[in-house]
This record gives sequence, C-alpha cells and structure tokens, in this order.
Amino acid sequence: MAGKNPHEAVANFLHPIQAALACFTPAVLVHHRGYHVGRQNVLLVSDDQPINLRGAPGLDLHFSHRYEIVRTDDPDRGPWKVKSLGYMYKLEDAASAKELLSYHWHPEGKWKLPHLHVNAFLPDPNRHLKDAHLPTQRISVEDVLELAVGLGAEPLTGRAHDWETTLAATRDRFMRYKTW
Repeated sequence: MAGKNPHEAVANFLHPIQAALACFTPAVLVHHRGYHVGRQNVLLVSDDQPINLRGAPGLDLHFSHRYEIVRTDDPDRGPWKVKSLGYMYKLEDAASAKELLSYHWHPEGKWKLPHLHVNAFLPDPNRHLKDAHLPTQRISVEDVLELAVGLGAEPLTGRAHDWETTLAATRDRFMRYKTW
C-alpha cells in the first residue's frame, strides 16, 4: 500500500486487514517489536494468540504477516509502500491446538511459492498430507475468513449485515495493490 511517508504506508496496509478481521473478532493487529524502514517487520493478531471464531466452536485462527517498508519510484504506489515478505494463516482445532489447515508463503525458504498444508491422512497410514506443500495462488486473509465461514464461523453481532461487502472491499484493495 502506498503512503507519503512510512507511517502512512503502514497505516494504509494495516487498515483493510484490520477491517476484514473486525468482522469476526475484536482482536487488534499488532506490530511485533514495532515497525522499521528497511527491515523485516511482523504483523500479528493479539500478540500471536489464537482467535476463537464465533459460531464455529473449537475453530481458532492464527495470523502472521511479514513485510518491509520500502521506497518506490512508482507514482501510484509511493513514495513509500509496504512490500509483503510472507504470511501464515492457520485454522486449528481449539481443544487440541492441532492444525487443520494453514496457508503459507515464505519465499526465502525451500518452498518459495504460496502453498497449503492440510492435516489429513492419506490412504497409506504412514503418509500424512500435512507434510505436503499443496500449491496455491497468493491467499488473502479475506479468503481464509470466508473459508472459516464455510466451516461454521459467524461474524460478530452487528456485522452480519455487512461482513460480505467489507471482505469484498478489502479483498479488492488487496488485489489492486499487490505487486505480483
């Protein structure tokens, strides 16, 4: 997201993500150890504590997004912007804390492209699907929240009338400003 200065770029990046999450949780996004120009920053929800999703008993969401603040010559995206460096969006069973599925993108690692982990056994009991890296396209937090709705999550009281339009608007902004 673009900004006239680093603070504005971070605010423009943070606002749509917080708006999407606010449909389902009062939890607030936090910058792990603040944010700084020119180095990796981490955005978490509630200091990396799981968020229990209302209406889906036992379904928790974990959110982590890495980014850096950089200068850009692109007049539509600057002079400052936030560049995503990776993410981890995970849905887990709250009672056991077992991962059900998680979307990862960590381009500096062995698996450079976005991928999905699913906690399921294959017909061979010695093989577990969780170890597989199922390729995906880049996933937004809005995609994960809509998946959670399909699994029984409900928006917060008072958001039932606008959560879909909010997610559509914040996803549109994500799609417009992502650079790959």
